[in-house]
Amino acid sequence: MKYSKLRKAAKMEDWSFVDNNLNAEVANCVLYHAIEEDLFDRDDNVRDLVATILMISDAKLSTRQLSIIESRVLADEYRIVRFRLAIALYKRGVRARLVVTAVEEAERDPDVGEIAKAIRSG
Repeated sequence: MKYSKLRKAAKMEDWSFVDNNLNAEVANCVLYHAIEEDLFDRDDNVRDLVATILMISDAKLSTRQLSIIESRVLADEYRIVRFRLAIALYKRGVRARLVVTAVEEAERDPDVGEIAKAIRSG
């Protein structure tokens, strides 16, 4: 699956296409491209896609990448993006207060609550 197809689907809010074509293997393949290209995109849906890819992926990230993602947990105005990014960091062992607080908030969210609870319970 090419990242460009997932990105196009996200921009069109075709979440069924994204859901049907995005899994951990695909996420790991497109992860670095997504981070470098779209973590700061103006489109909420594109940033949501990147955050979802990060959340699903189990790829190791550099300290620099983790730091950039952590800054987005604080700065992104779209709550679901903040929550997904916080979950992605938490599952990679980041326990900064900002990340833990965001994951705790995410536990009460209808979209990612179960994922956040599962990540926190280990």
